[in-house]
Amino acid sequence: MEVPNADKFMIIVVLSEFFGIMTYSLAVNLNDGTHIVSLIMFTMIIITQGISGGHLNPALTFAVYIERNKFVSYACWAFTIILAQMIGSFGGLGMGWLLRVTMPGPNGT
Repeated sequence: MEVPNADKFMIIVVLSEFFGIMTYSLAVNLNDGTHIVSLIMFTMIIITQGISGGHLNPALTFAVYIERNKFVSYACWAFTIILAQMIGSFGGLGMGWLLRVTMPGPNGT
């Protein structure tokens, strides 16, 4: 929506939103108290800003959709991006759970 001609490469936009939010969700799930989450979020916004506008949050995507004031033309586009973000979030949650279960803890368990 924010990037000109982004509707020409919709698959790339959807995949960048999916993997961007999946990486961020994975960083949140594997957080050990360091500041790595903010660094990952900054990095993912910088990577995806030229492709999809860099909004890796469904609420922010919805706010941009409302602000553009072209409800009919962007409805399917915004819904697709929000759906990709939500699926990516659950994918990162599942991957984080799998990594926490299979990685040994500090005491070897």
